[in-house]
Amino acid sequence: MHVIARFIPFASDFTAAQARLARAGFASFVLIGAVQALYGPVLPSVRSSFGLTAATVGWTVGAHYLGSVTGVLLSLLLASWLSARSRLVLGALLVGLGAVDFAVMHVWWWALAGVFCIGLGYGILVVLVNALFAAGFGDRSAALLIMVNAGFGFGAVVGPLLYGLLSSGNFRPAFFLAGVLSVLILPLGWRIPEMSPRGRPASVSARGRVPLAMAGFVALFLLYTAVESDTSGWMATNLVFHGYSQAAAAGLTGAFWTALTVGRLLSVPISLRLKPIQMIAGALTGVIALAVMANLHSLTPIAFVLIGLLLAPIFPVGFAWMDAAVPHARGAAALALLGALAGGLIFPLLVGGIIGASTPDILPLALAAIAVLCLTVSLTLPRLIHLAQAGQPDVEKYSETRRRSAT
Repeated sequence: MHVIARFIPFASDFTAAQARLARAGFASFVLIGAVQALYGPVLPSVRSSFGLTAATVGWTVGAHYLGSVTGVLLSLLLASWLSARSRLVLGALLVGLGAVDFAVMHVWWWALAGVFCIGLGYGILVVLVNALFAAGFGDRSAALLIMVNAGFGFGAVVGPLLYGLLSSGNFRPAFFLAGVLSVLILPLGWRIPEMSPRGRPASVSARGRVPLAMAGFVALFLLYTAVESDTSGWMATNLVFHGYSQAAAAGLTGAFWTALTVGRLLSVPISLRLKPIQMIAGALTGVIALAVMANLHSLTPIAFVLIGLLLAPIFPVGFAWMDAAVPHARGAAALALLGALAGGLIFPLLVGGIIGASTPDILPLALAAIAVLCLTVSLTLPRLIHLAQAGQPDVEKYSETRRRSAT
């Protein structure tokens, strides 16, 4: 309640354009958070409905991932061709059409095409909403990015919960409802303010160090997602290895995601007072300490859950920091999301291979090592940003203009 109370006067200062953007962004993220989180619970129903093997039904998640990557890459092109409101409407339409297709089709490959379509819209919306929130709220952008990503987490918690309570084990009504709800986003999306790329500084000269700074941010998001996905993906294996039941391990994994969502809400007032490097470095230092604590079997469950709490602000705060530090880096949002997607794909495979070659006991050490790398990258970013901005006085001028226009 304290966080909500602090946020109400904060939100009352929004301009009409910012309020429209906030509504559209939150609605979009709650929806795609719920849809993405449904894949795990619905797989048994999908397998039964289409008569699939376990390996084949796994393509449901794979098709969504491929669609997401394609959507992120497509965003690089769409930014030059379509307005922000057109891209938001397009993303919501793709999610809705894909969800309805998945719900009504009885031919597996056509249904899978619907999942790919959901992923395509997902990728477009994730890039666009993060970019708009990073640029649209001035000094409060980090706080708003935290909030909108908490909305994603809220959808990820509520979606599976409602499915379990209301679906009777049939995936089709849930996805049809998601398709219908996506239609409600269309009028919200069409009313968002337009962000003209002409308001940003011209592209940097070849002597600039912007690519190096962007590589640092991409590495930050890649390693952050690696810690998040390895914790959520492998903590149940580690807990079962230490004698916990599968149900208990699954419940604790759910607690991890709940802690991540709650942590984002709690981070909002903090983000208004601390610098991005202070929040990110402090959170990662805590993650390293918790990963070390997870080696103590009596503390393992609580350590894993608290890692979710501390990871919460890193991505949204880092995204806002990137936008403020290198606003002239073209395609920055898409590159950042590609880094995050790569981290969520590559590192669970690597850690899985390490676990297979040893035991699940190796997980805390692996998490600590990745978090140390992530902390190292974050501590080098201020220097890389300074080099990127050297000789680019228009960057500070642009950032100050944006702060004034947003307040």
